[in-house]
Amino acid sequence: MYEGGYAPHLNATLKKFNGSLFKKRVALPLDRDDINELWIAAGKDWSDVEPAIFGTLLERALDPRERSKLGAHYTPRAYVERLVVPSIIEPLRTDWELVQGQVKKLRDKGDHVGR
Repeated sequence: MYEGGYAPHLNATLKKFNGSLFKKRVALPLDRDDINELWIAAGKDWSDVEPAIFGTLLERALDPRERSKLGAHYTPRAYVERLVVPSIIEPLRTDWELVQGQVKKLRDKGDHVGR
């Protein structure tokens, strides 16, 4: 998103967008407890949570001087989904389906350590 370029899951070339918000591409370090918490959260029903609340949390976590530089302000849900679903959600769903298939194969073979 920071540099733009070809996105294979979209089969399209994307332009650079959103300033420097995506300049630093650093994965958060996750230990076993963190992953467990994410696993638990993923199993919850989030359908009643309005996605805008996450935008509000992000805005409040940012330094006020950085908000305008990053363009961090309330964005309607439809606009967020138009960006997030094809660029993040769909690729993650594809990856997750692949992982689930690999785990099923290992489970069917009785490889409980590998899965």
